[in-house]
Amino acid sequence: MSISFSLSTQNGRATYRLLMLVGLACAGCGVSNSFDDKLASESQGMHPLNPCLLRPSVYQGNVNIVGEAQAAAFACISEVNGDVTVQGDRVPASGALPAFVAGLTLSMPNLRRVTGNLTINADHASSIAFDSLAEVGGKFSLSITRFWGVSYPGGGAPVVATVVTNLSAPALTSVGGDVELHAQCDLGVGGSSATFDFGLDALTTVGGSVLVDQPFIPGEPRGLRNLVTVLGNVVIDQPSQDFSDNNLLTNLDSIGGDLEVTTNPNFRYLLPALTAVGGTVTLTTVSGTIDGGVLPLLRTVGRDVALSNYGVGTPYVCTVLGSLSYVGGTFRISGGRINGYYGIASGPNFGGIDVGDANGSLIPFSAATTIHGFFPGVRFHDNAELCPCQVDRFTAALGLSRWLLFGAVVNTGNGASVACPGTCPQPTCP
Repeated sequence: MSISFSLSTQNGRATYRLLMLVGLACAGCGVSNSFDDKLASESQGMHPLNPCLLRPSVYQGNVNIVGEAQAAAFACISEVNGDVTVQGDRVPASGALPAFVAGLTLSMPNLRRVTGNLTINADHASSIAFDSLAEVGGKFSLSITRFWGVSYPGGGAPVVATVVTNLSAPALTSVGGDVELHAQCDLGVGGSSATFDFGLDALTTVGGSVLVDQPFIPGEPRGLRNLVTVLGNVVIDQPSQDFSDNNLLTNLDSIGGDLEVTTNPNFRYLLPALTAVGGTVTLTTVSGTIDGGVLPLLRTVGRDVALSNYGVGTPYVCTVLGSLSYVGGTFRISGGRINGYYGIASGPNFGGIDVGDANGSLIPFSAATTIHGFFPGVRFHDNAELCPCQVDRFTAALGLSRWLLFGAVVNTGNGASVACPGTCPQPTCP
């Protein structure tokens, strides 16, 4: 069992001829493990144009890689029939700061397909490269890090700068399972305009859900700019200042499941192309303002819309979710301020309405709103600045022609902090 080549030249061209090849395999490939050392020694230097020509390209089983040195051992692998777990390097830099050496990389240049899950934790690597990867059959999970990086330009004095891991996966178009994107940040590492760019702009198909987790201030997640449809849920957790995600999922048109977003406090842009959500839309903050750039084209929601602790009307615009025309379930508002309108001006169609514990003196829906549900009906409760007569007038108008299955009306605990006059007030949006 051996490998040998003959080399001849003709018309100035070199020709390699394979004379004998028996038992090609590698350790851990799941085919055979008796030939790896011989293959490595005999093939070295025998084909200078393509060092991977005689190396096995398919790996059977799971792969666990820590650092560039281990990744280099799999440089010739193009397909893994199993799961792949990758962790970047970390090399602490000397000095007063909790810093790490910048410029560390991890690359798997020939990997094109992973049949199982792919989990990448960049740790303190500056870049992760999967330049040939086109398909992940299972879940794709990526964690990138913002840290103090130290470089030594020209071999001189150290230079300290903020580094955020860069992922290069320009060919990845399909993920069969979920996509999970996590931002990590070392303690005390800031920056006035720090971004976490996850890339993945070639990705067009996701079989599961999408999770984006970026809990640090400051920070803006970016990526997935060409993903059009998500069959599962989309969850975005960014409880940071000035939520302005106009570089995240910018072409997403539809979500089959739920949309769940957590922000704090100023909510200005989100999913500018989204038109339909099959499940529930949940938007949550501790205290903040929602602006007209949030879901500006959203037209239909299959189940509920639930907003918690958002203000609308001041200081930005009077209309939010201005394209929303249909909600299959209940439009719920809990807390926040309601001096503004939700839905299209010509009147959205809701399964029901539930507004409670909110400040503001304006019914937050068009007078042309229609209701198609019976239960839980229309509920306005414990809104301290909203007069009961305003609720009565709104629900009475619904009962005349715009509530197809006239159901229960709840009007309780409203107007506790205002003196409601004999003539019902008709406030306008500031």
